[in-house]
Amino acid sequence: REGYSDESPSSEIYLDSFYIGKFLVTNREFQEFISDEGYKKEELWLAEGWKIKNREDIHEPLFWRDRKWNSPNFPIIGISWYEAKAYCEWLSSRTSSTYRLPTEAEWEKAARGIDGRKWPWGNDSGDQLCNSINLGIYRSSPVGIFPAGKSYYGCLDMAGNVWEWCSDFYSDSSYKESTANPRGPSSGKTKVIRGGCGADDIFDCRCATRQEGKPESRALFRGFRLAMSI
Repeated sequence: REGYSDESPSSEIYLDSFYIGKFLVTNREFQEFISDEGYKKEELWLAEGWKIKNREDIHEPLFWRDRKWNSPNFPIIGISWYEAKAYCEWLSSRTSSTYRLPTEAEWEKAARGIDGRKWPWGNDSGDQLCNSINLGIYRSSPVGIFPAGKSYYGCLDMAGNVWEWCSDFYSDSSYKESTANPRGPSSGKTKVIRGGCGADDIFDCRCATRQEGKPESRALFRGFRLAMSI
């Protein structure tokens, strides 16, 4: 894609029926969305997200001007689900591809692989293999600096660093009542987030760990990666 090198955070990895980002979306990439006035283009936003953005006068991510978090190769954080969704719409409008947030099942497949791993790299916890609180960084870290912690498919930072927004609405029972590839409910008040973060214990960075977040919330350790249907 024009403007995106093969090793940019938007590089995709093929997983049978969809593509998923090898890396988390970075501040450098999100800067392009801001520079192209993505916060001013209503056509990129869902109606509720646009309403909230205007009501709260949102024109950039939370912590965007904080030097601790805003280095170009750090993952974008402090964005709502609506902001992540708008970014996907914006990138789709600039390319010949249709980008979106991964479903929860897609995210877990990319993280867990084909052999049911507890962590993306395997079944043994490794404090040096991802950015968790056990490592002692206490902040986000540049994308891709833990290559030994990559998943079966080669995705990086799927454990720790920052939580990742998924497209699905959250349900406590998604993995109890559904098939091996569950889809979230058709409606709800919260969205799924996956992966753990640099403020979490390594145990909470397992592939199976799942939490929920209000789509309008803009938390410190919360970002996203891209997905694309075939």
